[in-house]
Amino acid sequence: MKTIRFLPICISLVFICKISHAEQVGTISLPGSDKSYTEKQINDFFDVPDWYPDSHPAMPEVVQYGAKPRVFACASCHLTSGSGHPESGSLSGLPADYFIRQMKAYQRFQRDSITGVMIGIAKSMSDEQIREAANYFESLKPLNVQEVREVDEVPVTYINSRFMRLVDKTKNASEAIGERIITVPKDEFRVKARDPFATFITYVPRGYLVQGKKIVEQGKASAAACTTCHGNDLKGTEIGPPIAGRHASYLISQLRAYKAGTRRGEADPGGIMADNLKYFSEQEILATAAYIASLTR
Repeated sequence: MKTIRFLPICISLVFICKISHAEQVGTISLPGSDKSYTEKQINDFFDVPDWYPDSHPAMPEVVQYGAKPRVFACASCHLTSGSGHPESGSLSGLPADYFIRQMKAYQRFQRDSITGVMIGIAKSMSDEQIREAANYFESLKPLNVQEVREVDEVPVTYINSRFMRLVDKTKNASEAIGERIITVPKDEFRVKARDPFATFITYVPRGYLVQGKKIVEQGKASAAACTTCHGNDLKGTEIGPPIAGRHASYLISQLRAYKAGTRRGEADPGGIMADNLKYFSEQEILATAAYIASLTR
């Protein structure tokens, strides 16, 4: 699999990686599934493993197989459940029209993804493919796949050769969390296998949830409360998409992009988010994302 480098950021990201050598022997299975796949099949970006086919509607071709050579299957990163991993957007339940607008923004260089591949994918997709993908992900029920914990210390972790943040089991030690947000798989084997129901633990510093809740509900300085556009439960309105329960790392990357002006145009109509985020410190961005991530989807 081609290595994709990340932008340097202080939060921890999880990236799809190859199954370890010990797991490459024969085929791989998951609990509750009658499917089995080889390591090569699991890492095929043009034919995604469908562990639980009865858990979702029929996938459009572009979602399951993509379109060679430039369009990776949507589910290869965002999973058949639409839940995605911490570095990729969660698309389940996202309004189709909003989805389409964001794809147009990628095509017009008005936003980019952490992995840097979405512009090329979007520009290579037809309007029909975009609409089919949008309708599929809109039909999926959002899942809660992240547990947020306030802590003083976190397990010592490392980033492996495929940019996956994992607990260092050889050290069996902890360290101060500092001003960081750390996300790790609850079961790294299931995440590596692209289990659409794999879950994560997100560690955040103590006090972040209270601070984030205040910002979300009351705003700050000249910045409006998040609930103004996204609804009291942050599950979306006609003018703002659902954001409750999304991965903290993805939320942080997008808030930073708004503040930096790299997410604009169709990706930020009227520059509303950019205007709000200019009043946020880095620590306030982290606290806001932590609280939003802690909410039920």
